[in-house]
Amino acid sequence: MSGHGEVFTCKIAKVKCEKQFIIGERRTVFHYFLVSSQVVKKNIGNCMGKGTEMESPSINIIGYGTDIQGNVNTTGDIRIDGKIVGDFSSNQKLVIGQSGIIEGNITCRDCDISGKVIGNILVNEVVALKSTADIAGDISTHSLVIEMGAQFSGVCKMHHAEN
Repeated sequence: MSGHGEVFTCKIAKVKCEKQFIIGERRTVFHYFLVSSQVVKKNIGNCMGKGTEMESPSINIIGYGTDIQGNVNTTGDIRIDGKIVGDFSSNQKLVIGQSGIIEGNITCRDCDISGKVIGNILVNEVVALKSTADIAGDISTHSLVIEMGAQFSGVCKMHHAEN
């Protein structure tokens, strides 16, 4: 659903996004809440007072300029381009972009890091440190790939992958 005069704003503190559609004289407001590996889209209503609720699968993204204080848990893949101060946990893949920062411990299945991590990393399968990665903490993983230029200050312990 798209319309004329489309406006998108993000309320960072509540990890809630709002999208407004203005179609003719009708105005509909949607709120998006980050929930595990899905974004739940809830139609708050329009000028006619009608409202519905629906779910749609989505890739989790914490965008640039978003700061979250507290632990983050998800059952799906996620990309971090913002900042998390707290522990992170997922049973899937974590991607930390160049602008991404996590100050806390990480637990996940796979991890690609281009940003900064201050904390320990526990990964069941593969950790890939890209050339712009900056890690201050220990890594425990089945497989470690380090590109030239990556910074890693800590101890690495290799283990068998968990099934």
